[in-house]
This record gives sequence, C-alpha cells and structure tokens, in this order.
Amino acid sequence: MIAVSGNVVSGDVVSGDVVSDDMVSGDVVSGNVVSGDSLSEALGETAFHEQSDLTALPAELMLKILGSLSKKDWLALARTCRRLSESLVVPELVKFEVTQGQYFGLFWACTANKPAILTHHIALDPAVVDRHFARKFDDEKTRYPWGFGMTPLTVAIAAGCKSMVRDLLASGADPNRFDLQPPHWREVVWNPINWAVSLENESSVAMIQILAGHGADMNQAPRDLTSGVSEYPWEYICAPIFKLLRLDKPHLPLCEEGDSLPIGEQFNKDLRGQQELRHRKLVALLEGGADPNARYGQSPMTPTVFLLTNLSNWEPSYYSPDTPLYGHDAEAQANIVNGIVIAFLSTLRHFGAEIYAPGSKHLDQELAENSETPLAIACRLPTCHKPVVHWVHNHIEE
Repeated sequence: MIAVSGNVVSGDVVSGDVVSDDMVSGDVVSGNVVSGDSLSEALGETAFHEQSDLTALPAELMLKILGSLSKKDWLALARTCRRLSESLVVPELVKFEVTQGQYFGLFWACTANKPAILTHHIALDPAVVDRHFARKFDDEKTRYPWGFGMTPLTVAIAAGCKSMVRDLLASGADPNRFDLQPPHWREVVWNPINWAVSLENESSVAMIQILAGHGADMNQAPRDLTSGVSEYPWEYICAPIFKLLRLDKPHLPLCEEGDSLPIGEQFNKDLRGQQELRHRKLVALLEGGADPNARYGQSPMTPTVFLLTNLSNWEPSYYSPDTPLYGHDAEAQANIVNGIVIAFLSTLRHFGAEIYAPGSKHLDQELAENSETPLAIACRLPTCHKPVVHWVHNHIEE
C-alpha cells in the first residue's frame, strides 16, 4: 500500500481513505532517471530532499509522460510529489477506475476546474464536448453526484466552473444542446441556459453572459418528456425569463459565520439578496436577447402579467409558515417586494416590454381567453402594494 496525497491507493484503484500524518509527502523526483519496471522500486528506496524542475513542467507534457508509464509507475510518481499527485496523477488514476467509466476524468475536470485534463480529452476526441455522459457519477472527490445524460457543458455550468464553460464553448460545444435526461427533481430536460438561470449564486450572471456571447438561445424552454401535455405542470416548460419573475422566497436562512440577526431581519436580508440576484440575472438575460414579450408556454400570459399575478398571490411569511409574523415585519417585507417588482417592471419596459398590453393571468387554455390589462391586475392588488399600483398608473401615458 502506498500513500498518495491524502488517499490510500491499493493496486490501481484509489480507495479514498485518509492517510495518517506519517505519510510520505513533499518529495520530488531528482537525480538520475530510472526507466522500465525498476522505476517504482528505485523511487521507493530513495529519499528525495532537493527541489526538482518536474513540477514546473506544463500539465500537457506531464500527461504525455504519464501515458508512457504503467499505472504502477504512476503510483510511485505520485508518492514522490504531492503537488503533482493532487493536480494530475490522482485524477488520472481515478479516471481509470473500472467502477467509474472511462469519462470520469472529463467529468472531474468539468466540476473541479482542471483545464489540462479537459484539453487532454478534447485532443483525443474533439467531439467529446457534445457527447452525453452515459452514467451517473457519484464520487467523494466531487460534490456533484450526477452526470447521466448531461453534456460536459451543462455539467460545467451546474458546477459553476466559468473557465471550463469558456473552454468548452471555444472548443466547439453547442450552447443550445439539450441533455438526454431530466434533473432528478424535474420531468423535463434542460439545456445550458436553463441550467445557468437556475443557479442561485453570482456565477449564474456570468454563465448567462458567457452563453449569450456564444449564440445561446435566451428564450429556449425546457423540453417536455411526458406522454401527455395536458397532464404536465405548465410551470416547468416556460421560457427562462419567467423563472426569474416568480418572487420565490428563501427556504432556509443564508446565515454567514458570525451572523446573529433576529429572524425577521435575517429573512428580509436573504429575501432582498435573492431577488436582487434574480434582477441581475434578468438584465443579463435581456441583454443576451431574451424576449421581454415572450408567452408562457402555450398561454397568452406575458412576463408583465406573470409578474403582477405572482405579486397578487404573494403573502408575507418567514422561512416556515408556522413562525409568527408581526405587523411591522410584514410591512418591511412588502416594501422589499414592492421595490423588487418595480425594478423588474422598469427593466422589462427598458428592454421593450409592452407593459400595458393585455394578457391572460391563467395558464389553463379554457380560461386563458379572458385577458386583461396589467393596470387592471395592479388595481386589484392589496393596499400594501400601493407603490406598484402607482408605478403602473404613472407610466400609462408614456
């Protein structure tokens, strides 16, 4: 058994167990070059203390060197240099695990931001950028136990690896290519823009901008896999712009270390942060070419009507509906939501949305014929949303 950079390696397979503190680390290869089957034995019997230029070699060159060595020699090389072990040798060893399949290295590169490994795979097979993974990966070295039916591009987007997304697109990856299988919590398949919009962190904005710069369709809805459209939940097959106008609330406190805010203040902070991020994503989506007058699925509902309808159904609450909500907290939440909705409306209008065009607030086809103007919907909003009513009314003549 040989200790390798925090893992115990037995034979050619990385087991993932933690190595004790007395493991060999930090040594590098130096001195005479030993070739053939004696490399492992020679390295095992020699202690190296002087820094070598080995770690300064380009990753691509090291991959070629690894290709000429046996897996046994890989282990010996990993044992002598922790840096080389962590960056190249161990990932390549894991790629060859029988239980993980031959493309685990590509998956690992897309989720762990390893451009050298990605470049190596593309050099071997340029078409790999648009292939779909044939298995679900579940490995403790990655945080993402999925992959089956996804492309390298959608995996990199879901992992938040912007540089991998750029490299894949620069290598010819299709920015509009759908996955083959839906995410485990949905019944539709997504494409890159759907994954980018769904990210709930700042990388989402950058992903949308990168995809837009490479010709991605900003209006592409998920693909329905169900047998009957009438039985399908309409909320999942809309254009990406609608997902950003749902006024969803935080489900769990997003507390940072050291935070000790009362629940009302913490919720309002999280609510404001979540909706402000969605507004930045909305701007990026519209700048990339999203249609501000798109229709929701097959219904005549517009983004403006959809947003106001969501506001009419909005009720103040904390993370859990069982937590008591005081009057001043409800007012504070209403003020936050009103500000966000007005920002959304202003942005939609700026990018050409027909703010006052009639539309239906119903997704059901039988009820969708009963259309009404956004002003009519706004006038029926609760009194806590008066600022939104005033905004809609004040812009009606413009």
